[in-house]
Amino acid sequence: MVRDSKTGSSFYKFLMDDDFTSKLRIPTQFMKNYEDKLPSNITLRTHDLWGKSKSWRVQIEQVKHHHFFTEGWSKFAQDVDLKLREFLLFKFVGSSAFHVSVYDIAGCKKEFSYSGDQERKTSAVKRWEFSKELKMYHFADCRLSIPKCFAKGTGLHSVVK
Repeated sequence: MVRDSKTGSSFYKFLMDDDFTSKLRIPTQFMKNYEDKLPSNITLRTHDLWGKSKSWRVQIEQVKHHHFFTEGWSKFAQDVDLKLREFLLFKFVGSSAFHVSVYDIAGCKKEFSYSGDQERKTSAVKRWEFSKELKMYHFADCRLSIPKCFAKGTGLHSVVK
């Protein structure tokens, strides 16, 4: 894995405009650090609940002073059902691959299930989990706040009010 102690080997994108379905701009600072390490064709990879991965071949193209995921990006965006205001985390995991995590507008990670070895269709499946750093006041108050998306997704919001 390529690492750069100054900037790390990952970047995130917040989907703020409708143009993300056909192409996605790669942050300029990331490209400055990794342009010489990235080929023009890369692999985007996601993992499902059981550790199976799915990959998409995507082209990186430079337009003026910016780099974009272009050819192949539309298929990725459609397969993982990207929506406006979702958040993507890209981790550079080698000379030509990124692991991609997708978070919905509630801030919960979208989990996927890949079925059918020949078609390998993607469907979003939720696995509910959250983490919380416990502080001393949590023990004193005997309370712990649970994220709304977790409570709604698991049905806890209707049990405890």
